[in-house]
Amino acid sequence: MLRLVAILSVLALSACSRAPVLPAAKLATADFSSPAAPRRIDPSDWRELLALEGQNLWWLDAAEEETKAQVRSLSGKFGPKRRRTVDLLKRYVNPDMVVLPNGGYTRTGPNPWFLWKIEAQGGRTRYLLFEGWPLWSIPGESEARVNLISEEGDRLWESTFETGYRILAGTPTLLRETRLGVPLIEIPSLPQAHGLDIGRQYYALAGDSLALVRLEDTAGHAIRNHLGTCQNTVGPFPPRRSAVEWEAEVCSVDTGRRMAALLWLGALRACPYEIPETFHHRHALDEGRFDDLREAELAESVRGREEVRRVLDESLKSDIPWVREAAEMARTPEYYD
Repeated sequence: MLRLVAILSVLALSACSRAPVLPAAKLATADFSSPAAPRRIDPSDWRELLALEGQNLWWLDAAEEETKAQVRSLSGKFGPKRRRTVDLLKRYVNPDMVVLPNGGYTRTGPNPWFLWKIEAQGGRTRYLLFEGWPLWSIPGESEARVNLISEEGDRLWESTFETGYRILAGTPTLLRETRLGVPLIEIPSLPQAHGLDIGRQYYALAGDSLALVRLEDTAGHAIRNHLGTCQNTVGPFPPRRSAVEWEAEVCSVDTGRRMAALLWLGALRACPYEIPETFHHRHALDEGRFDDLREAELAESVRGREEVRRVLDESLKSDIPWVREAAEMARTPEYYD
């Protein structure tokens, strides 16, 4: 029954009206993006895959009985086109098994969903292979993996991350024309059974990394990411940086990098002035799986730097709503009770 609910919800999400293309500027940092093992796709296989650019790879076999075919695809009973595509991609991206950086465990992983052509920095042609793993059970999480592929078919890097605990991630969209000045991946989301109120997720490319640049609730309001609990963190986990490095990100002229840094600075996390005593905190700190008190203290330190305060003040006056909202959250931290 839960699987049927998940399938129907995914279909419903894919039909949702999409938010207007929203603001802001270049892109972001973040990471657990990792260089992929050098793997060039065979030229004949690559030409076959390029013919599918922009198509929903889940539904390649949806024809006369479209709805039934969609349900069959989401259930894993692939038709011949879908099966052929997955077989091709298995040779190069291995979509069956994955180790999640946030959780450190191995499990069946994301499956191919879209292949998109983009123009990267310097005018170079790149392709994004977006893979998704829907929420099949509760408790559980939805997942995604993004692969960056060169024009010649070389897989350059990959980034695997969770798109939400008890969150149903819908059909992603590549937004090509945005006020950010770079493409954004938009993922509509639907909370399930006590999941957080997350309605949309926005991701951007930044060199060799993928970044979450904005989270919205189901009403379209900007919300904070959770960096104090491993279950509720959405997107690639931010890299470990020093206070000087985070200051450079916040003050960067690259608006995307700045947006990702502001999202990190304004995240909901454990209070740095309290000592965690619960088993949950001790277990998480021991494994180093997510933001700990040292990171919370670091965020406080970064927030207090003179240049950071100047940038926050300027950002609050921006004509771009996303920038103003991110700056407000970064300026006024919130902590778990």
